Amino acid sequence: VTLVGMRSFAFAWLAARGFRVSGIEFSEKAIADFFQEHSLAARHMHDGLFAIWRCREITLFGGDFFDASPGIVGPFDGVYDRAALAATKPSDRRRYVEHLFDLIGPGVPILLIALEFDAAAFSGPPFPISEGLVRGLFERHGRVELLERVECLSENPALSAKGIDSLSESVYLITKR
Repeated sequence: VTLVGMRSFAFAWLAARGFRVSGIEFSEKAIADFFQEHSLAARHMHDGLFAIWRCREITLFGGDFFDASPGIVGPFDGVYDRAALAATKPSDRRRYVEHLFDLIGPGVPILLIALEFDAAAFSGPPFPISEGLVRGLFERHGRVELLERVECLSENPALSAKGIDSLSESVYLITKR
């Protein structure tokens, strides 16, 4: 499983259940903080464009997602995107999706978590990701299924403080053809 855009609970939860987990994170500080937060001693090395941290079932690559290739980050059985698309500038979204599909094989599922809110209220990041946008970006490569949508403004006081008055989180299952 690879996780694009780090969320430490997901890494720890999956690794604790025996999954090999790889992640790509631009911020090396976020990677170091993850290992410290979970009291894990990781081996740290550099390989070309990426700094690599490894500990047990977890491998985290520090660097630019767009520099990743299957030869560097390996094959994936699944992808979990919790915040990467939402953090990607709107002008780079199509490039992000194309590159993501270049990294995975047919049948590989992507679990995408997207935040929906009025773009006029806050300029991001995170940037709002509507169902129409998800379908427009992903349907040419695979099947898109909306699994759930929930209102979540009360769990996001930081976004509420920025003037957002309505916020929903949507979960999509995208399967590459």
